[in-house]
Amino acid sequence: MAMIVDAFASLFIERLGALVEEEVAMLLGVKDDLKKLERKMERLRSVLGDAQMKELQYRVQRKEHQYKAISHWLMELREFMYDVDDIVDDCRIEAKKCISLENEASTSTAMVSCYMPFISCFHKIAFRHEIGSRIKHINARLEEISRERLELPLIPSIRGVRVPQKTKISRETSSVYLKSDIVGINEDTENLVALLLEGRSERTPVFAIVGMGGIGKTTLAQNVFNNEDIKSHFEIKIWACVSRDFSEIDLLKQIIRSAGGSHGDAQTRAELDPIVRCMVQQKRFFLVLDDVWSGRVWEDCLRVLLQTSADDSRILVTTRNELVARQMNTVYFHHVKLLSTQDGETMLCKMVFGDREVGEIQNLRDIGMKIVDKCSGLPLAIKTIGGVLRMKDASEREWEKVLFSEAWSSTELPNGIMPALYLSYEDLPPHLKQCFVYCSLFPEDHVFLRGLLVQYWIAEGFIEKREDQEMEDLAEDYYRELVKRSLLQAEVYFYDEGGCRMHDLVRDLALFVSQNDYFSVDLQELSTALLKPRRLSLINKELLTIPDIIKKQECLRTLLLFNNPLTEAVPVDLFDKLRRLRVLDLRKTAIQILPESVGSLVHLRLLDLSITRLRELPESLGCLENLQFLLLQFCIHLHVLPKSIVQLHNLRSLDLVGTLIECMPMGIGRLKNLRKFKGFVVGSASHLPQNPYGCSMEELKFLSHLRNLEISNLQRASGGPEAKEAALQTKPNLKHLKLSCMHGLPTQQPLEEEILTIEEIFEELSPPSCLEILEIDGFFGLVYPTWMSIPLQNLLRLDLIYCMFCPRLPPLGQLPQLKCLSIIGASSIVTIGPEFLGSSIGAFPKLQELYIEEMPSWKIWMGWEDGTLPCLRTLVIDRCPNLRSLPESLKYSTALVELGIGGAGSLRTIENISSVKELDIGNNRNLESISNLPKLECLRIGGCPALRYMHNLEELRCIKFYDGEMEALPAWLAGMPQLHRLDISGNANLLRRCFVEDGQDWPKIHCIPQVHGRTLDGSMYLSLSYTKHSLMIHTNIVPTTTTMAVEDVDIDFDAASSASSTIDSYISSY
Repeated sequence: MAMIVDAFASLFIERLGALVEEEVAMLLGVKDDLKKLERKMERLRSVLGDAQMKELQYRVQRKEHQYKAISHWLMELREFMYDVDDIVDDCRIEAKKCISLENEASTSTAMVSCYMPFISCFHKIAFRHEIGSRIKHINARLEEISRERLELPLIPSIRGVRVPQKTKISRETSSVYLKSDIVGINEDTENLVALLLEGRSERTPVFAIVGMGGIGKTTLAQNVFNNEDIKSHFEIKIWACVSRDFSEIDLLKQIIRSAGGSHGDAQTRAELDPIVRCMVQQKRFFLVLDDVWSGRVWEDCLRVLLQTSADDSRILVTTRNELVARQMNTVYFHHVKLLSTQDGETMLCKMVFGDREVGEIQNLRDIGMKIVDKCSGLPLAIKTIGGVLRMKDASEREWEKVLFSEAWSSTELPNGIMPALYLSYEDLPPHLKQCFVYCSLFPEDHVFLRGLLVQYWIAEGFIEKREDQEMEDLAEDYYRELVKRSLLQAEVYFYDEGGCRMHDLVRDLALFVSQNDYFSVDLQELSTALLKPRRLSLINKELLTIPDIIKKQECLRTLLLFNNPLTEAVPVDLFDKLRRLRVLDLRKTAIQILPESVGSLVHLRLLDLSITRLRELPESLGCLENLQFLLLQFCIHLHVLPKSIVQLHNLRSLDLVGTLIECMPMGIGRLKNLRKFKGFVVGSASHLPQNPYGCSMEELKFLSHLRNLEISNLQRASGGPEAKEAALQTKPNLKHLKLSCMHGLPTQQPLEEEILTIEEIFEELSPPSCLEILEIDGFFGLVYPTWMSIPLQNLLRLDLIYCMFCPRLPPLGQLPQLKCLSIIGASSIVTIGPEFLGSSIGAFPKLQELYIEEMPSWKIWMGWEDGTLPCLRTLVIDRCPNLRSLPESLKYSTALVELGIGGAGSLRTIENISSVKELDIGNNRNLESISNLPKLECLRIGGCPALRYMHNLEELRCIKFYDGEMEALPAWLAGMPQLHRLDISGNANLLRRCFVEDGQDWPKIHCIPQVHGRTLDGSMYLSLSYTKHSLMIHTNIVPTTTTMAVEDVDIDFDAASSASSTIDSYISSY
């Protein structure tokens, strides 16, 4: 309890002090009272450090009387601070009302204005009386709390609660999202990969990684999951976190999403089971089930579902309990060992110093070794301590503070919490403690989306306002620091770089320090709680209705109900009872109506209604004066916003992506605090005569703080003058801009007048130079706006999507910082030449990824020079059927390692690209030759029947065919002795041709160490897996000398030449 009070007290006193200095305190006549509160709280804060230590000490030593006394006092103090915080909020709300009434008076008619000052004054006097009474009561409570403190053996600190030194937060983000430093598991990874790829007689065998919590099971599984041999062998890779309280429905949804599918609105086993069964049918998959606590996940949920898969599919589970793995009929157990001292030291140094020379840190090695010893060989403990040390100066003094911290002696911390984890929490500054503990509200293995998590923190008041930094930026700094401290783990498999998870042992720590304040519980636990919680999470509880007990939680600040069916209506009186809510999350529920009583939530900062079935929003939404974040993503039944939304003056983010909103309410420009506005729909009255609420782009002029803006239906704008009124160029913080025209592709050439108008509109939408991401979708002009010929100095990503009528590209090579460029659906382009590069020497100096797709008229690509695209790593060309050749100057792009070409029916050669390591070609019907790719390692090929010549590919180790029409393996395959692996996905006849000695294509492949094959079509499933070094074939193919159908068979050869007699003897015995 002390830990939470400690964290909250610092922020609370800051907010109290800020209010004292604001005009609102003077306006309401409460400045002196608030100053008195602030002084008393400062005195109480001075003992919180000692209270934190003694509460934990008494709890561990089981001194019940002392523990209860100090815990009760801390509860009283916590409740007091929350109540005062509510009063602070009320003061600001009422002050705004007074100011609003006075403003109305100044703009009213003479007759009305005579009465407005009186009303305003009366309102102010009434509230001053109310607030004075509340503060008097609060002061009395504080006096009592202060007296009780004197009865406790608490020693005040001279400087108050210890505040750790200001941490070093870097704005550099690249290292945050790299996978965790991997130490001491390479050999284990190689052994597991070899076992997983071996041919086996079992159908879909289960392998297990077993070990205690924090020992590195998940890290090892991730390393296996990302192994290149695993990637190339299995058609589908699936990662699913199970956790101890897993839901079968949620697990099946995870599996579907991870496999690249969609479960839509499916919510039951009857709906989800067929989707899973279909996705794995006759497919070779690799499924990782991470953190399994019960064997029933296999027997009750997955075993039968996965039976339709290919025989050489594999399942890898991680679990703390070997018995659980045995219940799943595991065929192999890998027990993870503790790290050696040497490996532990290596991991610690990597966490703290990265790639710095060891000589620079030699003086710290002895201390580091002692710290590693205290971590007992557990990677999680070493990582979190490394996270502590990396935030401190690299000095003996700072490291010795960590080594001799009293937290190490807290060996009896409850719930198996490691002292190293507790030390990492104790080291956090107060603002980070609040943010960290908030994460305990979410279920085990929950994927936090960075953008949403920082919005929660802002809404809860954990992020202080600063003059020189936006709250969103500061919150992202906090997020990055928690990742660097290893208290959050960057999730590299989910939502690109936008997600993270919390290790379950770290979550146990967060739950421990948050007791009685944060509840992520069953309803029965809530009913027996001694103290009313301030934050409540009922996520994934399969609730059909909001329980009545929630109405009794009148002190709630956060209520998370997402991922529940909630098919019944929201109780009309629910929000009348929960007036202190700051955060309300109802996303991914089936609610259709939001009651008018939502307007009573005057303290609400965040309202998430995304992916619900709402058809309309109540006009009372406009009463939520403090609302900062309104999220309505993919509310596909929502067509109109309430007119009152324009009253939400504190709104920072309005997200309408995926809705069918037809227009914006007039006056939307009054939302001057907006930072993110995704889904502004252009709709002036002239274009929407049937809808008088449509507004013009002039409304955007007033939104000067925008950082992320998406504008759609630009074809509705009346012309250039209207677009100019948006004043995009004057927005100094705009980083991300999306400009879209009509939904769907035009069915015919636009009229000349329409073309001129849209060109005029885009010409006036020139963005500011600070822009980093630009998306243009559906532009149907003939000429790009001139501002695209002027380098945007900070642009990092550019997407040109379905700009179908422009015959030339702008000189994009002049963009100095551009890293990713996508050109999709540019149907009118015939030639890409020097104009694309611009006049500058060394075009596209930082471009790393280039995607060119769906360009049916494109024939010629030319004009490159030495020094062009020096950083290009990935090039993808797809569905460009008339492209005749690649530019010869592609050889200058010496960083290019990934090349993908598909649907280029006129392309005949791919040659002279010295750096490419991975080549993916498909449906290039006239491709004849691939040559002079000296570094090519992996080739994926399908639908290239004319390919005859393969030269100078000395490093090629792996070829993957995916072609249902191919009748025979190409002759050139026999001339590649360097191949290590061949994967074939084709028709049944092709696989029969590959069968040992009996097949015509066997001579082409028998020298390849590993060969794997399967049929693509569903009419007949055949598979072949051949490993040369062990002379083992696993197959269900029968030689053409017999028509007998047989089950899978493993054939073990003493020598390759004995294959025929072995098969014959097997068939005879059958």
